[in-house]
Amino acid sequence: MSIGSNRSGACVNSVDILGVAAGLFIAGCIKGTTGIGYTTCAMPFLVAGVGLGSAMAIVVVPAIVSNAVVIAGGSQLLPVIVRFKLFYAGIVPGIALEIGRAHV
Repeated sequence: MSIGSNRSGACVNSVDILGVAAGLFIAGCIKGTTGIGYTTCAMPFLVAGVGLGSAMAIVVVPAIVSNAVVIAGGSQLLPVIVRFKLFYAGIVPGIALEIGRAHV
């Protein structure tokens, strides 16, 4: 079953999705048993399955989700937001500027 297409125009099929899911699961198991960083564990599996560019985009998602869960679970959410407000305000413009610069 084709889901869509990646930047190269190749279709993303269910085997690719299962491979990514298996790679992320294995990386989580390795991280849990060894304490090595999640990204360090996940990247080799993802690069082998979907290539470097896609792997870099995919590996960010679990990191953001896990950090959001940790932040939401704490009782200090508002002080954290206030403390880092300038950092948060600069994230989107900084990413936009870098994307624009990279594609020139």
